[in-house]
Amino acid sequence: MKVARPVQEGAAGKGPEDSGTSPTAYFTKGSGPVQQMLLDAFEEHILAEPDTIHRLPLLLGISASNELVNDRIENAFWDRLIVRKVVEYPRGEDAWESLLTSAHGTVPIQTRLDPETVMLVQGMVEYRAGDIPSEVRKRMVKIKMQLETRQVAVSPRHFLAWARVSTARALLLGEPQVTSRAIGVGEHLLWVSKDDIPAVRDIVRGLSDPQRGILRALEADLESILANVQTTTQLADLVHWQKSISKHEAALKKVTDPEHQPAKESMHERIREASSLLVARSAELMEAAALKPA
Repeated sequence: MKVARPVQEGAAGKGPEDSGTSPTAYFTKGSGPVQQMLLDAFEEHILAEPDTIHRLPLLLGISASNELVNDRIENAFWDRLIVRKVVEYPRGEDAWESLLTSAHGTVPIQTRLDPETVMLVQGMVEYRAGDIPSEVRKRMVKIKMQLETRQVAVSPRHFLAWARVSTARALLLGEPQVTSRAIGVGEHLLWVSKDDIPAVRDIVRGLSDPQRGILRALEADLESILANVQTTTQLADLVHWQKSISKHEAALKKVTDPEHQPAKESMHERIREASSLLVARSAELMEAAALKPA
């Protein structure tokens, strides 16, 4: 019952009738009845016990797991987890060092809005999600169709949730209506299996905000290069990475939106840093090869 205990006990030690947020850990380890209990909590806002039924004013459910079991679209509980985020191990020396000074243990969820305000905002989001501009709706459908060609299934529940989350994002950005930029949040909603993530990321970024997609693709490649440049022993890897950087540099010329200029300048600086490291590492490997006995 570990998976359901937070729902039974409520958030921050309150009773279930007072809980607006429920963290549920290791949900994939739960038995069928336990997962059904969570489904009732998420969908019906009730928690049934043999002698009573608790009414839950549940506004938010947060789940975590070290592994994904049955990560298929048919898994009803998994399909109800709207925003999904994979947290990888830290990369690079700085990230590992910062881990030593970060807060340890479980950090309590901080309440930012009271339940009444959340319900009001939710109503506004639901209303505005039904009035997304036609050109943005067509772009969303195009993304969905392209995902199908890559064998990435999107359930109707997640497709509609994408509209609501995009609307909420537009509100947070202060935009008067949902734009193509706002639907970029789909990269965190539309994948089912971890294997789907690259295809979903590339298609959503490419069709929602192509210029932002260029920047994010470069950022991801640079992170990978910087994490591996000091450990590779193959000159071929360095040559491949340098070619990849050159392609990204050419693509950066297409980023002309003033909003993206700070990020573009940052990417140019990181490119110079990565190129310097590649040159230095190449020199090290060539020197090491020259010192080897014939």
